[in-house]
Amino acid sequence: MIPPFAWTQLLMRHPELKLPSKGKLAMASPMAVKLTPSLMFQIAKINQDVNHTMIAKADVGPDKWDVDVPAGDCEDHALTKRSRLLKLDWPSVALSIAITKTAKGEAHAVLIVRIDASLYVLDNLRDEIWPLAKTKYKIEKMQGATPNEWIEFGHEA
Repeated sequence: MIPPFAWTQLLMRHPELKLPSKGKLAMASPMAVKLTPSLMFQIAKINQDVNHTMIAKADVGPDKWDVDVPAGDCEDHALTKRSRLLKLDWPSVALSIAITKTAKGEAHAVLIVRIDASLYVLDNLRDEIWPLAKTKYKIEKMQGATPNEWIEFGHEA
């Protein structure tokens, strides 16, 4: 499927986001990386740090996605978490932006971390890291194996 327009605009401003990450951990397949306590600490710390330092602020006007900004909405939170994990040498194929809905039915974006054949959710609405299967989220669309590949799920994840 075609990536969200706001994602395409973001890549025009930050072309480095479409490059695969490098380094030993980054070169591993997400299935080959074992989720150690150290790696779980990294994702939990980044989730909490971004949630507590980035001011929640809705877009005014058209949807605009951005990364590493002091204030932003759910997409900006998810993109900043992805950026920080990439800087820690996480494999880009293990980090996907996903679009879902909140319990109130509002569009919402989260970061999905694929590792050890499991999917974990980093969400600006909670500090805890949850396996996707234990959340009530139904993924509507999500990045695939490459940053510009997006998969649409409809109502099923």
